[in-house]
Amino acid sequence: MNALPAVQPERFTRVAMICHWLTLVLVLGALGTIEVSDFYEKGTPLRTALHGWHFQWGLAILALTLVRLVWRFFHRPPEGPAQPGTWEAWAALAMHWALYGVLLLLPLLGILGVLLSGTTLSFLGWPLPLALEVNKGLGHDLKEVHETLGNLFIGLIGLHVAAALWHQWIRKDNLLSRMLPW
Repeated sequence: MNALPAVQPERFTRVAMICHWLTLVLVLGALGTIEVSDFYEKGTPLRTALHGWHFQWGLAILALTLVRLVWRFFHRPPEGPAQPGTWEAWAALAMHWALYGVLLLLPLLGILGVLLSGTTLSFLGWPLPLALEVNKGLGHDLKEVHETLGNLFIGLIGLHVAAALWHQWIRKDNLLSRMLPW
């Protein structure tokens, strides 16, 4: 396969870049706190605190994803190197919308699971006026779906990173530079 010429592609807006990289930080925070919590016994104060932080990260992800979607609605992203209508263009579009979908669905499933278990939620110390009738069975099932979707999300992130690196180092089309802030 011939590499495309090394041209400087159109870049994302500064806001889109900040939101993208901030999302990464929030996702790493959510993933890190929930993974570290597994090292502690259920009911211990540290495990409970880590779960609380996991919820905070998740709520921040949900809020930021809503901001990203509104921004994207009003600011069209730059065209990628793939010709419109090709399998690569469709794959890129499907991947981005899958990522947005999971970024919305994961926190929503987490929120529902917590509320159905009878736990109240707060965001940065502010109680959220959300309440549902307790249904621990459904809450547990949603938690299982949340965990499974979280594992799928890790795979999607891996594919996203692999595609970006493939474009940068194999195709040499400078695709990655569209999202890098420097």
